[in-house]
Amino acid sequence: MADLREIVDVTAAVNDNETNVAELTYQWTASVGTFTGTGRTVTWTAPESATTPMTVTITLKVVEQYGHPGQPKTFSQEVSATQTLSL
Repeated sequence: MADLREIVDVTAAVNDNETNVAELTYQWTASVGTFTGTGRTVTWTAPESATTPMTVTITLKVVEQYGHPGQPKTFSQEVSATQTLSL
C-alpha cells in the first residue's frame, strides 16, 4: 500500500546460475508513478494525483546477455514478473 507522492524502495530477488546478477539488465515499469535508480534496487514514486483507490502494477523485466566463450554476447534471454500494490 502507498499514498500519493510516497516514495517506496523496491528490490528484486534475482538469481542466475550462469550470470552474475550485477551483469543482468533490469527494466522497471509501472502503470503509474516513476522509478529512480537502476539495477535490482530502485525507488518508485507514486503520482502526485490520481483517482484513488487504485491498483498499481509494477513490472520488472530482467535481461541476460550471453554468447559463446570468448565471443561477443549476441544472444539474450529475458524473464518478467509483476507485483501489485494499492494506492
